[in-house]
Amino acid sequence: MADIDPIQKYEMRFLPVFLYCVGACEGLLLARLIVRLFAGRPDNAAFALLSTLTAPLIMPFGVLDAAQPQFGAVLEFATLAAMIAGGIVVAIGARRLRRYDSRARNR
Repeated sequence: MADIDPIQKYEMRFLPVFLYCVGACEGLLLARLIVRLFAGRPDNAAFALLSTLTAPLIMPFGVLDAAQPQFGAVLEFATLAAMIAGGIVVAIGARRLRRYDSRARNR
């Protein structure tokens, strides 16, 4: 690995941690999607915590849910869009990680 520059070495160490964090966010978004789909009660403490944790993740896509009701069973399109965006980030990161791994094996 002597041929890899320091930035790539740092990226090789940081990328798996970043991918685990994005995966954890994906899990939280999936939990939110399921709870909202089955009409979770907003006064429940666990649901309130889950909503608070995932609100910043779906905020950029909030316009997709503008016409949806606030309570009851709802399929949140903003949550789906955030999950798709997170999946794309994980796919790109995993591909980069695999590329670095194959470079290290070939040396």
